[in-house]
Amino acid sequence: LGVVTIVPGSGPRAKAGRPSPRVIPGTHQIQTLAAEIGADHIRTLAVGLGGRIVSRAARSTPRSHTPTAVADALVEMCESVTADVNDDVAVLGLGIGVAGVVALDGHIEMASSLGWADLDFAELVQRRLPRDLSVEVGNDADLGALAEHIRGVGVGVDHLVYVGVDDPGVGGGIIVDRRVFRGAGGYAGEFGHMTINPGGLRCRCGNVGCWETEIGTARIAEALGLEASDTDTVAAELAQLSLCPDGLRTAGRFLGLGLASIVNSLNTEIVVLGGTLRDLYPVVRSEADAAFKQSVLPAPGGDARLALSQLGADAASVGAAEMVFEALFRDPVAVTSAAHRGPLRRATSTGHARDPASPSSVSC
Repeated sequence: LGVVTIVPGSGPRAKAGRPSPRVIPGTHQIQTLAAEIGADHIRTLAVGLGGRIVSRAARSTPRSHTPTAVADALVEMCESVTADVNDDVAVLGLGIGVAGVVALDGHIEMASSLGWADLDFAELVQRRLPRDLSVEVGNDADLGALAEHIRGVGVGVDHLVYVGVDDPGVGGGIIVDRRVFRGAGGYAGEFGHMTINPGGLRCRCGNVGCWETEIGTARIAEALGLEASDTDTVAAELAQLSLCPDGLRTAGRFLGLGLASIVNSLNTEIVVLGGTLRDLYPVVRSEADAAFKQSVLPAPGGDARLALSQLGADAASVGAAEMVFEALFRDPVAVTSAAHRGPLRRATSTGHARDPASPSSVSC
């Protein structure tokens, strides 16, 4: 099936007899596609078993943000990253991470940074792809948590929280007993909408003083005096700083307060900081740590540690790949038998007459 490759005589040698064969993941014979969609970027990967990235593509999100334009761009990128795939390679599916409120069935309830609401984006993409290629959609922070747990800084950890800042929002993913915890409807981990400053700014969700209004990219860009607030620009500026400027000290304090609330509530072993937080925390470490220590309870605080994402910008995409691979592990024969083979080619007809959720028709 190509799920694994057996290398004869390359394993550990016993005291007597031949060395045992070594079994390694079939990186090239079985692959999956993965993507992360944000307000200002789309990242697409082809990933083999074992988490090895085979190829990648990145581009700016279409300025219109309409679901059809984004779906078209994503399919073009999928074609690009599979262009050199051999015809006998099984491409299992496409996993997509989106910054937004995503239900258990993958339905996007709201993705404010894209202007989307009540959208079946998986079906929109599926129309443009061969029917033997499955499409799944998940929340980007949930997928970041899954990736860091399986492939990153959280390997071997039973309880993990991933907090990432991408686009304007702050998202969270939760691992409990080595499994992603998504809540009753799939909406767990919306840490960005914890009320952290009742006298603060109004959030795009309608409430006042949400955590993302104090540590989101827009606020960080404002504190740094940047005209652009896209994640790449903010991350690049933060990477150049060796000292914390006065304008960021408040953000550091609110970062620490929010992290303490998460640890107090969930008693997690590790909090992984991803997205722009991966770049922000080293700059505001002293302010964040002081606020964290002041607010965290001794017992859960003693169990937890903070860590930077090991997978960085690839976290959500790697998690999306792992989401697709889960079906393979449940039934490898059925999944590989039904999988698409070889490069992707756009379906001859998308079968859509209109954009189901253009920004002008969406209320977020």
